[in-house]
Amino acid sequence: MTDTKETNDEDATLTRYLVVSQVRALIEANHDKTAAIKIVAGRIHLGRDNRSRRYSERTLWRWFADWQALGIQGLAQTNRQPRDSCLPLKFLALVEEHKEMHPEISIPELIRVARASGIIGEKEPIDRTTVWRYCRRKNLSTLRRQSSKRDRQRPWRYPRRMQCVLADGKHFRAGSTRAKRVTIIYLDNATRFILGAVVGTAESAALALRGLRKVILRWGLMSCLYVDLGFDNNDMARAAAALDFAFILGTKAYPEGRGALERLNRTIDEQLLCGWPSNPAIDPELLALERRVEHWAHEQYNHTPHEGLGMDTPADRFHRDSRALRIPPSQTIVDEAFVTSFTRKVTNHNCVSIGAVWWEIPLGHRGETMNIFRNMISGQLSVLHKGLRTSIKPTDLTRNAFERAKAPKTNKPSASKPHTTAADIAWDRDNPPLVDDDGNYYDAD
Repeated sequence: MTDTKETNDEDATLTRYLVVSQVRALIEANHDKTAAIKIVAGRIHLGRDNRSRRYSERTLWRWFADWQALGIQGLAQTNRQPRDSCLPLKFLALVEEHKEMHPEISIPELIRVARASGIIGEKEPIDRTTVWRYCRRKNLSTLRRQSSKRDRQRPWRYPRRMQCVLADGKHFRAGSTRAKRVTIIYLDNATRFILGAVVGTAESAALALRGLRKVILRWGLMSCLYVDLGFDNNDMARAAAALDFAFILGTKAYPEGRGALERLNRTIDEQLLCGWPSNPAIDPELLALERRVEHWAHEQYNHTPHEGLGMDTPADRFHRDSRALRIPPSQTIVDEAFVTSFTRKVTNHNCVSIGAVWWEIPLGHRGETMNIFRNMISGQLSVLHKGLRTSIKPTDLTRNAFERAKAPKTNKPSASKPHTTAADIAWDRDNPPLVDDDGNYYDAD
C-alpha cells in the first residue's frame, strides 16, 4: 500500500515542477527571467488535484532557484518542525499558566511579570499583539473583564402599534452606473408595518431626521424609537427629547432588537433590490429611488401575509389596532423640534465664527450675543433679525472686497418743540419780523 503522505508530497513536487517548466519555456522563447516569472505569476494554474491556484512572484523565484540548485529534488517539500509562535518557549509557558489561573490578567501585565521573573530580558522586544494572537490561537481569555449575564437582553416585542418604531439603513447599488445608495426604513415593531422610507447617498443624521419627520407627519408620534444607524445620533436624540419620546441606540451587544430589521433587509434584497444593480431602467436619482422603495413598501410588503403575524398582513394588523395615533397639534411644533440653537458673539466686522468659518450677520448687531438657529435636516443657519428668522451665509471675502455695506439708519423720533436758546431770544428781540402771522406788515410806529 502506498503511503498517503508520500503521494501528497510527490503531487506537490510535480505541481511545482509544472509551474517551473512554464518559466523555463518562456526563457527559451527569449524572455528574460524577470519577465517570464511575472507572466507565469499572472496565470491561473490547474494542479494535479484539478484545483485552480495562483502563485506569487516571490514563490516562483524561490522554486526556480531550488530547481537550478538541486533539480526536481529541490522542489520537494521539506519537513520542518512547526512552531506555535516565535516567542520564547518559557514565556509562552508563563502566559498559559497565568491565563489559566487568572483569565482577567492583561497581556502588558504578563510581559511585566516575565521581565520581573527573568524569563525575558529587560530590553528584549516583546510585541503584545503577537502575544494576543497566540492567546487567541490557544483559546485563552483576552478579556480583562468578563461579560455579565445581566447585560444580555431578552427578546422583546411591543404589543400595540406606534409603541416602538425600528429604523435601519440598507445599502445597495442602482442604475447602469451602479451608484451607491442607502435607504433608511422605519418599521413598526408590533405590526411589521413599514411607516416610511428615505433614500440618500450615505447614512447621515440629516437623512434619518428627514425620514423621522415624514413618519411623524404621516402617522403621528411613537412612544420610543430604536435605531441601528452608524453616525452621530446627537441630533436624533435632541429631536426625540423635543417631541417627548424615548430614544434607543442599537449596539452589537443588543442583538435582540435586530431580528425584525435583519429579516426585513433580507426581504428587501429578495423582492426589490436584486434587480437594480447595472439595470439601465432604474433611475439612480434619489427621489426616484425613494418613490420606488415606498411604492413597494405600501403596495406590496404591507399587504403581504406575514408568518410572524399569524398570516395577517402588516396593513391589516396596523389599521385594526385600537390604540389611538398620537398626532402632533400642528406641523409648526414638529418643525421646531428639528431646530436647535446655540449662542455666538458678533464680532466688530459683523460676523460670527461657526466651525472655523465666518458667517455674515445682518447689519446692526455688532457686539451682541445672538442665538444661532440650525435646522438639523437641511443644515441651514439663521438668526433672529427684526422679529423674523433670517438665513445667514458664509462670508464671501471676494464680494466684500468690492462692495461696501452700510448699517441701516435709525429713525430717531423728532422732538415736539425745538429747543430755544438765549441767543435766539436776543435775536428775535432785536430783529422783529417784518410781517405778522396774517402776512401784514408791522406798523413802524
